[in-house]
Amino acid sequence: MPGLSRAAHEEEQSEGGEDEEWELGSLAKGGADGKRDEDDDGVFGSTLEREGWEQWVRDGEPEGRWARILRRISRLVGLQRDALASTPEEGVALSSAAAAARLTPAQYDRTLKFPPFHLLPRNLTVTDVKANRRKPPPLVSLQSLLTTASNGVLGAAGSSYGIKLTTIEGLRDLMQMFALLITAGSPTLSTLQSGSASSHQPAESTAVRILFVTIPSFLSLDFVAAFGQALVFLFVLTAVTFAALYEFYRFTGGWHGPAGKLGQGKLDLGEGFDREDLGARRTPWRDSYAWRVAVTFWCGSVYLPLSRLAIGALAWTDDYWDVPNPYELFSSETPSPPPLGPSSDWFDPMDFCYRTTMRRRTGFEHLNFAYVLLPLAGLVIVILSLWFPWRQHKVVKSEAPTVDGWTELGEHRRNHNAEYARLLDVDPSPFNFLYRDYRKRWALLFKLVNVLLVVLIQKNNCLLRTYTTLYLSIVRQGCLLAFMALFCILSAWSSPYLTLISNSSDLISRIGFVLFALLGLLAALSIPGTDSAVVLTNVVVYGLNIYFALIGTSSMQSIVKKLRRRLDFSVDIFSPDLDLAKHLGRRVWQESLAALFLCSPDLAMAPKQKLAFAQEPGLPPYLLNFSGSPAERFIENLKILREIGLDTYSDAVRSLDTSPDSYIMRLRRLIELQHTGPDMFYKPPDLSLPLTSFFGRVDVVPFPFIVVFRFDQNPTQPLHLVEEAELELLVQQNRQPEIVAARKVRLALRALEGQLIFAPHVKVHRLGSTGRTDVERHISYRMARVRIVRNSAFLWQGCNVSSGFDVSLQYADGEGPGRDGRMQRGQKLTLAAPDVGIDDTFQLTAKLAALLVRNRTLVDQRLPIVESALQRHRDFFRVEAERKHQVLSHAFLLTVFGENQLSGTDLDSVLRSSEENVKVQTLALSYKAAVNRLEQRMEAVTKDSTRGWWYLFWDDLWRRNHNIGLRDRDFSPHYASSICYHPMARKELELFLQSRGADVGRRAYFHPGFLNRLYVRPARGIWSNYVLTTRYQFYLDEQMFSSTSHAIPLHLTSSPNAIPFNHLSHAFQHHHTTSTSEHSDPFTRRNASQGTHFTVNTGGGTDEDDPEIRQRAAFIYEEVFERPLPRFRDGSRIAWARFQVQVRAKQWVERFLGLEPCVRDWRPSEDDGVMLDLRWTKGGWRAPPSASAKEKPEQL
Repeated sequence: MPGLSRAAHEEEQSEGGEDEEWELGSLAKGGADGKRDEDDDGVFGSTLEREGWEQWVRDGEPEGRWARILRRISRLVGLQRDALASTPEEGVALSSAAAAARLTPAQYDRTLKFPPFHLLPRNLTVTDVKANRRKPPPLVSLQSLLTTASNGVLGAAGSSYGIKLTTIEGLRDLMQMFALLITAGSPTLSTLQSGSASSHQPAESTAVRILFVTIPSFLSLDFVAAFGQALVFLFVLTAVTFAALYEFYRFTGGWHGPAGKLGQGKLDLGEGFDREDLGARRTPWRDSYAWRVAVTFWCGSVYLPLSRLAIGALAWTDDYWDVPNPYELFSSETPSPPPLGPSSDWFDPMDFCYRTTMRRRTGFEHLNFAYVLLPLAGLVIVILSLWFPWRQHKVVKSEAPTVDGWTELGEHRRNHNAEYARLLDVDPSPFNFLYRDYRKRWALLFKLVNVLLVVLIQKNNCLLRTYTTLYLSIVRQGCLLAFMALFCILSAWSSPYLTLISNSSDLISRIGFVLFALLGLLAALSIPGTDSAVVLTNVVVYGLNIYFALIGTSSMQSIVKKLRRRLDFSVDIFSPDLDLAKHLGRRVWQESLAALFLCSPDLAMAPKQKLAFAQEPGLPPYLLNFSGSPAERFIENLKILREIGLDTYSDAVRSLDTSPDSYIMRLRRLIELQHTGPDMFYKPPDLSLPLTSFFGRVDVVPFPFIVVFRFDQNPTQPLHLVEEAELELLVQQNRQPEIVAARKVRLALRALEGQLIFAPHVKVHRLGSTGRTDVERHISYRMARVRIVRNSAFLWQGCNVSSGFDVSLQYADGEGPGRDGRMQRGQKLTLAAPDVGIDDTFQLTAKLAALLVRNRTLVDQRLPIVESALQRHRDFFRVEAERKHQVLSHAFLLTVFGENQLSGTDLDSVLRSSEENVKVQTLALSYKAAVNRLEQRMEAVTKDSTRGWWYLFWDDLWRRNHNIGLRDRDFSPHYASSICYHPMARKELELFLQSRGADVGRRAYFHPGFLNRLYVRPARGIWSNYVLTTRYQFYLDEQMFSSTSHAIPLHLTSSPNAIPFNHLSHAFQHHHTTSTSEHSDPFTRRNASQGTHFTVNTGGGTDEDDPEIRQRAAFIYEEVFERPLPRFRDGSRIAWARFQVQVRAKQWVERFLGLEPCVRDWRPSEDDGVMLDLRWTKGGWRAPPSASAKEKPEQL
């Protein structure tokens, strides 16, 4: 730290004593040379592990196509360089070490990586592998192709990392609104016609109109504003859009809407777990991803121009007049144009309202199509302008990803926005662009209000043409200005978008709308210069929106980060409240075990397997298509934990240990064996649903145990039975004789499903009467086919076991007289269930009994087949649940994954005692090298808090910033040579960074101020050789030396009291302060889901590489060391004003322009400063004397 004397440093070195050497070089020895040495059998636990390591060392990861191409190009142009060494000296040392190990430098570099991370695919994280993604996202995606097609200039940057369709949709909305407001508010521009450049209109004005009206109108699909011909475009756009709206209606659920999940048209996703063929189903082109995106985007794009045309048709604006606008042509409020021709053939030239032709009708010539146009326009307003926004809102509500309430540690999730952003990045929904940036729910209705104001309140329509132009222009522009200003204020206040950049872009657009409305009002008042102001506003607003579109991309954000030399962290790394144990366990223990399960050949899932879960509201997820790998079960357990939280998960695990002879366990077992599937009955005592039948289908979610009952008549509102009384009632009701008899009737009808049965029926048609005699026509039917309609069309092994039981008989052999009296054969008829004698109770009526007796032979033949299929269905999912538990138990997350203090021997013992799968039982022995490295890493980083914090600091720095040019071998926690495992003095650190190509100057990432925060000078030097020789981080100083004479008292002073530094997070309310729970071990303590005070104040952190730049609030210890805020009082007003301009305004501008993702909205006042209690001596700054001056510092 600057100002500390050399004498004090030398004294520290002399008094420091000897320290143990903390090196992890041994971690790179076992199997490092990739050859069979004599001690290989002691390093590796199995042949599979050894061969995998040797292949990795020998060959490395296979290069992708683009990597090979780039490497060859670099070699050809002479840009090929050694990526393994930053300096010649480092290259020589690396070559020497490699030669000693009989390896090439690249092979030796690979030996430094810890197993099992050598199995992790290139450029992928553990989180990616959890979704079984084995390749990085494609360079070009459908979204980027649509981006390119929508906007050629910006589309050049389109890629999966570039401008999204969301951005293009925002630019489209901007163009449409600007075109609408410009043509409404600028008299000069609105009256210039695109093809009217003549002596009356200067070429400059025409060019301006083309640039700022015609082109934006064309790009925003407002073809009438660009080319005229309103009648033609109304018919054409209406026809195309109605077809698109029907498609949108169809693939968003039809009549039942997006919320209908079961049996509702194209949204049929199956019931329960009967979805094995969901992924294998071939999707027709009308339900493809591209088609749904294109249709939805088209409907949103034509919303404004077509709504404007329809409203204009109802008001009959000048777009539909069959004569030139006489008010503009004669520049008069009461024009008197000359007649168009003889009055017998032509209407009066001012009688143009609601006429498509000014000629009088003669026969079928000169027809007036206004009476066809008006109903069509009304239909457009009802369906497109009103129904479409409502339907789109329903779709967004149904499709938007849901953030799990808990993290993988079982704690309540607090940073929902960050998790939501991560979910959006992998969201497969074709409607993703509708809600990707928290788009406002009623944005389309905002457009509609503007269209109504612009189209209706004007002189050039048939509703208000009796008013003067000036009056209507002032009223219209005043209403627009008020509405736009109100909407701008609401938008600025609510910040409706997910990111700062999106909110900034939105605010600029709203301000542009307000300016256009204001300029339109000034133009209505005949104030000169408004057209030039409109052009200037166009240029500025369009330019800023293009800027925000570019700055919001990941590539531009990375460039900004590098230019500003900014380092990001996921935790408040300088906070004394940092929960080291939690973060270290998550980043070392849990990440290693996750990589072992997900990447090891005998534990991982098949490479091409796609994970699919049955997940309904209120129910935990259930993995479908289980193939038997422990990795699948591991992911399923994590997903369940994220969904239900640690407390519920722990209770469910504890319930599995209940005695099998207990009443609740016997009830559960009985339901699984006999009472699952269709044809079950349940009538709760307090049911509020309007049902007439209480039959339905029962599914069992095995963990946590939940019985799901879906009524035949209402499958979308299932009941979840958990309590013992509910389960007991279900069993008792299904044992009642009348219910058993009704179930037998349903089984008999299932046996007849699809069969041609003998069911004679005579249909009587009453034709009339003659006096007292009725005239009837009788049609006789004999053979019928039984049809049962269910709530889902999904089959399970050829059998439909979904809820729903709508029985009907379909005849096709009717014989009798037709309407013309002649005998006809093959007449069709469908009889509903009541006509056959089937009611909602399924009791055996006389009609139904006769039907079954007539077809008894067929029932007897097929009933065993149906019963066997239903029994197989019960047994399959019961056995699958047992098989899942055998492959990997649900308790694994609690007994192994959450217990990061287990040694290799303890791990082996726990796995053998708690797991049934041999592969999992022998994991510690089969992957001995990986487990030993894991144990050594945990021992190294948890031995004391100093080393733990040092590891966490560099681990988090690497995960959030490794794309700034940091090399894996030097900074990645997956390498034994990483700085994470080698604490060092500041001078050593500076030399280390410089030798690795990382500068330490004022404009570098690791600038002196940053290093000053990392180190602070203790009073006496106690560490020699390797760690923090002269300076210590504030956290370490306060925590490790607070009880010794070597401490530097560090606290936040505030008149009249001083606040201890380690109490800072509890003294001020801050962004991250939302709980006061004191639990620090979420896997072993109750109520751990509430989080710890460490987690609450310091952030949840990250457990995988996540270089994505995301908006977040600053941590408290990022802000406490900022320059204090001066008070506005006598003597400091100038300082206060200077602070507002130089600091506050600068930070606001940086955030607004997307240059700084961290929001800093709290600062200590000038009376709340950070104080270090030091005293000056001849040897330099020293800690003050204390009563404990003779105490020795705590040894690490």
